[in-house]
Amino acid sequence: MNKPAIEPAPLVVDYPTSDGRPVAETERHFRELSYLAHALRVFHRSRPDVYVGSNLLVNYDRNDPRRHLSPDVFVAFGVRPGERRSYRLWEE
Repeated sequence: MNKPAIEPAPLVVDYPTSDGRPVAETERHFRELSYLAHALRVFHRSRPDVYVGSNLLVNYDRNDPRRHLSPDVFVAFGVRPGERRSYRLWEE
């Protein structure tokens, strides 16, 4: 009699929401970043498949949470809008 195969438990990976480093930017940089992110959100507000992110960790390697970037502003098409704690490419 064959025993049923036991599925291994899925690997649980903790993806941080901060890289722990202070953000070094000037007041002008912050103003322009904020303006750009707001303008892009307003421009795309009628589209249900656009997300505009800013200063958000973007994880691109499912197996290594240390592999990420944090763009000032980015636009993703084909995904739901709404608040996120981080942006994981494989989930979107």
